[in-house]
Amino acid sequence: MSSQPSSLPSLSTLYWNDRAFGRWAKTIGFSLVVAAGMWWATRPVPGALVTENTAFDAEVGKAVPPIALAVAGVALVLLILRYLVVKRTLTQGIAIQGLVEHIDIYSREQDTDRTPGQKRSYVRTYWATLVYTFGGKERRVKLKLPNSGFTFGLSKGRETDLMVLESSPDKPLILSIYQNRS
Repeated sequence: MSSQPSSLPSLSTLYWNDRAFGRWAKTIGFSLVVAAGMWWATRPVPGALVTENTAFDAEVGKAVPPIALAVAGVALVLLILRYLVVKRTLTQGIAIQGLVEHIDIYSREQDTDRTPGQKRSYVRTYWATLVYTFGGKERRVKLKLPNSGFTFGLSKGRETDLMVLESSPDKPLILSIYQNRS
């Protein structure tokens, strides 16, 4: 086991390859669009007829932007925390070798409205089961991959580089995913 500092991935790489980072980034964007859209939609229109229903809708609509901004704030905090965890793992973690024990592919038909003659589309989810030894103990984890294992040079029975923090040995990062190399 060696402790070699790794370079940090770009924010774009994190967005596309780290599920948690991408999820929080999308939540921030969506929340900001909702806040701006509701703020714009509840602006008074000069000369418009105001009824009891429209007045109620406008009052309810005024509560949405602060809630959406709060959600965006929480998502921003979680995004920053995830970035710091990845950064800490890649810079202060210990580089080890892990073995890809198995890659599972789950496939399901995409739930879309199809007209006759359209091709069916499928959504595939890839999971890698890794086995590695850390701290004198053999560990086995199952990690969801952002793409097929082939994309990252992962295949059954092949070794791969992992980065592991001593404080969280059951949460390794697969280096090829974060450094765009196989």
